[in-house]
Amino acid sequence: MGRVVRSGIVGSAVGLCVGMVPYIHWLGELRHFQVFLLECEYQLLDRWLSPAMIRALGTRAGELTLLAALGLVIGLLVGLALVIVERLRGRPDTTPVGRAAISGTLGVLGFVYLMLWCRVIFVHASTRRMISGEGVLMLGGSLLLAWLVDVLIFAVLGALSRTRLAKPALAVFVVGLLVLSANPFHRSRAAAAGSSDASTINQVVLFGIDGATWDVALPMIKRGQLPHIQQLMERGSWGPIRATMPWKSPIIWTSIATGKRQREHGINDFIVWDKRTKSSVPMSIGSRKVKAVWDILSEAGVRIDVASWYGNWPAEPINGTMISDRLLLKSLPQRITPESRSAELDAYAHEMKHSLPKGEDEKIDELVDAEMALHLLEQDKPQVHLMYLREIDDMQHYFWRYYAARHHSLFGRWLYGPVDPREVEKHGQTVERAYERADAVLGRVMQLAGPQTAIILLSDHGAGMKSLRELNFSLNPLLERWGLMAFERNGKDIDWARTKVYDSNRGQYEMRDLYVNERAEGPFAKGIAPADAQELLRTLQEKLRNARTSSGKPVVTEMHMNQPMLGIHLSARVNAALLRVPGDTITLQDSPGEPIPASHVVRRTDLSGTHRLHGLLVMAGPGIKAGGQLQAASVLDITPTLLYMANQPVADDMRGRVLLEAFDGTHRRKFPVKTVPTYETGRRTATVAPESAADDALKDQLRSLGYIQ
Repeated sequence: MGRVVRSGIVGSAVGLCVGMVPYIHWLGELRHFQVFLLECEYQLLDRWLSPAMIRALGTRAGELTLLAALGLVIGLLVGLALVIVERLRGRPDTTPVGRAAISGTLGVLGFVYLMLWCRVIFVHASTRRMISGEGVLMLGGSLLLAWLVDVLIFAVLGALSRTRLAKPALAVFVVGLLVLSANPFHRSRAAAAGSSDASTINQVVLFGIDGATWDVALPMIKRGQLPHIQQLMERGSWGPIRATMPWKSPIIWTSIATGKRQREHGINDFIVWDKRTKSSVPMSIGSRKVKAVWDILSEAGVRIDVASWYGNWPAEPINGTMISDRLLLKSLPQRITPESRSAELDAYAHEMKHSLPKGEDEKIDELVDAEMALHLLEQDKPQVHLMYLREIDDMQHYFWRYYAARHHSLFGRWLYGPVDPREVEKHGQTVERAYERADAVLGRVMQLAGPQTAIILLSDHGAGMKSLRELNFSLNPLLERWGLMAFERNGKDIDWARTKVYDSNRGQYEMRDLYVNERAEGPFAKGIAPADAQELLRTLQEKLRNARTSSGKPVVTEMHMNQPMLGIHLSARVNAALLRVPGDTITLQDSPGEPIPASHVVRRTDLSGTHRLHGLLVMAGPGIKAGGQLQAASVLDITPTLLYMANQPVADDMRGRVLLEAFDGTHRRKFPVKTVPTYETGRRTATVAPESAADDALKDQLRSLGYIQ
């Protein structure tokens, strides 16, 4: 039994390594998966624990505790499996069968670990596909790896046990693990230990860059391509920042600006439904249910400017100037507040739009947004300045495959297949050029900032490879042929007045949710009675069951009725194998017309980059440590930290915390954190912005990035 216990201890130690070492040493995708697990845990615990307890768990020590606990559970499961095997065999020693058991258990756990990790890469791949395809390879690989690790561990323990060194060796192993745990996150080569001046912060500039990731930035910094980001890192503290889930930009940027999670701030997606006009419109600032940091600071009398923040239309009255991210859409009202500055700033934007030199892959809107933000910073000299650029995220969605090919990514070559060298030559530097442009804007911010200015550079999430094997699905072409739904004249937006049933899911999911339209006008203005809705869906279920391709494949492989809080609907799984036969078509026996190409129901994605949970964060300025490291920052921590830097109280009901580890001890003692119970003293009513002439352009942009259908 002693050997079994020893095996359990070894298993626990291995579990600790699995749980902690990738986190501490930033082992690429493994750490990304761990952050994915952490965010799942936080979202679960957030419903049970108080904000104060959540903030305590949000520290580096809290995150390591959660990961260590997870690793111990994995390791103890290994030890338990071995105990069961030994008890059943009636022998106390560990034979090859026992070693096979522990290897198999490690292999299964490794398979689960790697499968979940791979599901982060293939974000919307189905479990069935994972098990039948890549999952089989991962299972075999993880079993082999686990067997080799197990053989090595038991060989070493066996040799040491004969010299009575097993227990000291285990002690050395645990101490070594603790030493590994103490190692810092990638220390900057040029960063020197120390701290900056602890005097008062007179100005704070928050520079948000959508989608920027250390996976691109750090190699570029080593090559000397991002001198201003490198300078900021050397002057301050930096590290990864954890996004919230789902990793959609409107949700995350609103969490950054409020310190609240999605269910509290009320922004749920890129598109919202307007009950008054019976139409879907891009999200707007009115959908937010809580105060943003600019509301809080304005009420405190702090001068604040906000330039092009994601979704901040219509522009709100604040104690300063707000420029909407839809500034160049001249048909929209309320693009600038106060109204008295509209003529001045519109004229400056027009001048910039027609005078700025534009490169081959640059977007003029991005250039104008940057110029407007810099103009406000220079002219107004506000106490707090918020600015936002989105170009990097767009470029990564479109051109990541060429970035990966140019930098000889082995996994990228396997994931994307062969990439035309001429395309790599043309587009291989597009992503890096977007980073260089953002770095140049940061350089101008640093020039305009005074000596008592603190700068926060952050992104809402990271980025990484997206499988070109990923498929997009939609049953709307079938519903349209059956007369159950219709599109507007533009062929993109649903015509709700003529739609009875519609496919509601985003395109990347095989399981489609088909809802009865209770929003329609005309004969369906009062909605459809539940009994009628169920009958309609049962009829549709029969139609889908009979739908087959010309090669005999069923269009739908699984169906079931649901009645959740969102309403009665039919869930149907589209057959992902529809594309295996080139040119395959779908013939509907009960509907006239030409056969429907299978590629209209299932098609391959043309985007090669996707989101990751870890963005980048750099903080520099008075009182901020030089060469400091940030290990456990969350996007929820930005508003509390911004309030602290503006010498304002932090609300107890905010889900984030002040990133005190970024500040030196002198600054923390001189400026202790002040708190108030809440800033939500009045009731803020969420509203939906009305339809506008700009909506179609905004929706087209979201479609091109794969965010909506």
